[in-house]
Amino acid sequence: MGSDSFSCIVNPETLVVIPARGGSRGIPRKNLVLLEGKPLIAWTIQAAKAARHVTRVIVSTDDPEIAEVSRQFGAETPFLRPAEISGGEVFSVAVPVHALKWLRENEGYEPARVLMLLPTSPLRQAEDIDGAIELFAASGAPSVVSVEPMDKQLPHLRRLVDGRLEPLIPFDQLNVQRQGLEPLYVLNGSIYVTTPATLLEHGTFHLRGAAGYPMLPARSIDINSPEDLLLAAFYLNQTPSSDLPSCP
Repeated sequence: MGSDSFSCIVNPETLVVIPARGGSRGIPRKNLVLLEGKPLIAWTIQAAKAARHVTRVIVSTDDPEIAEVSRQFGAETPFLRPAEISGGEVFSVAVPVHALKWLRENEGYEPARVLMLLPTSPLRQAEDIDGAIELFAASGAPSVVSVEPMDKQLPHLRRLVDGRLEPLIPFDQLNVQRQGLEPLYVLNGSIYVTTPATLLEHGTFHLRGAAGYPMLPARSIDINSPEDLLLAAFYLNQTPSSDLPSCP
């Protein structure tokens, strides 16, 4: 999705914040679990560090061991995240909001753009990060959120209400030919982009008029279970990473 048209332009200050708390439910110590020999969080750090439009990468964690590993792979950990935004019930967006406020108050640092990259998306590439930033710069949208194509259409979707199937669309539209249906996309939880001012004002990346950055399904795997780790390892062994060209 990325374009070379932005590759040699002087970049505005662009901050990546990676939320990585110590606790996890599905996989104990998930952010440190090994995937093909590297801690899970390292995949996101390295992709962010390789992105051409990213100027600073911070891991926000409440866990000293995660902080140490993150530094080993090139991320900054200027603070340990406070307990009030470290629980499993806290929305991830609270993490970049806290980071922006901390950096402004303690360093006088205010980037032009901020990204949230969740470490549970290890197959996301630097190309995807740069592509989302380029889309944000070119589209004029208030934010960019990554998505992946769904392999189902609306006529296939149902709710279970008291054990009975209810379609999401009227019955008279259930037999529409697939060729006449628009493709659907689902949020993949991988890349979020906006400005600090927008994030601090609205407290969300999910804004009306947000642009969607489509990603390949193979790069959209979200690690929540041991089975997800096996699937990610399979794709890593089947699909080589692609590097973007550098500025001449």
